[in-house]
Order: sequence, then C-alpha cells, then structure tokens
Amino acid sequence: MTRVRVDFNSVDATGLVRALLSRADAPIAIGDDLTAYDAEGSECDATVATLDLGVGIAGLKLATASWRETG
Repeated sequence: MTRVRVDFNSVDATGLVRALLSRADAPIAIGDDLTAYDAEGSECDATVATLDLGVGIAGLKLATASWRETG
C-alpha cells in the first residue's frame, strides 16, 4: 500500500489532512487508499479525497478507526 508522510495537525477547512505529493512513496490519484504516517510513529488508513497537482497537495480523508501507534 502506498505510504505518505503527513503532519496530522495540518487539516483544511473541510477536515481533510493535507499531504504533499512529494512525500508519497508512489504516485497517487483521487480515490486511492493509502497509509498516512507521521514522524512521531502514528499512522492511519486514508483515502485521497482531493488532489491539486498545480500546488502538489492532496487532501486525505482519514479512517480514524484504523489509527495506530507504531513507534
């Protein structure tokens, strides 16, 4: 599964976690399921809800029930 490093505190006005496309380990598209993770050892399953290729940012909808600590 694709992984993307995020800051879980970086949330837009609609509640989506913002992610830089450059931090994904593979190309992503709207509707893709992936794993979002942070530097503190937390991760969560997510779905790409929005994509702005001009700015290089995706909006991720987290599946909060999948939240886990790995580090």
